[in-house]
Amino acid sequence: REQQHAQKVVELTQIRKELEEQLRKQLQEIADQKAQADIFIQNSPSTIVYFDPSGNIHFANQTAKKMFGYEPQELIGKSIDTLLENEQLKGGYSTNIQQLVMKGSDPQAKGKSKFYGASFPVNVTFSRGQVGGQALFTAMIQD
Repeated sequence: REQQHAQKVVELTQIRKELEEQLRKQLQEIADQKAQADIFIQNSPSTIVYFDPSGNIHFANQTAKKMFGYEPQELIGKSIDTLLENEQLKGGYSTNIQQLVMKGSDPQAKGKSKFYGASFPVNVTFSRGQVGGQALFTAMIQD
């Protein structure tokens, strides 16, 4: 009986080691995929911004500094209207998100420079996704 118990312990220990190794490999694959996505996003010539249904920015890539004059962290929690304007949109982008995502883009968008206070023409493409059950929107902005 003790020998059977010892054999079961050995078997379970081996199974645990195999599962831990599988988990380690899967976690490494996820980390590698995230690193590849981060490289793509951070090195994109477009400003990439993620924002919620209220228009609050959750992420901006490094290109936001070059294009708009804002450090990416500086934009977190600010409205998408900080970066974009369209005189024909009543209430700005934050109140017209659903309409814009359905259209896919806004050919009349203008970017707003932090330093110069001037606006400049930009091409914006909008998309919608979900993260953790929460709607999240993406704007890819090109000058």
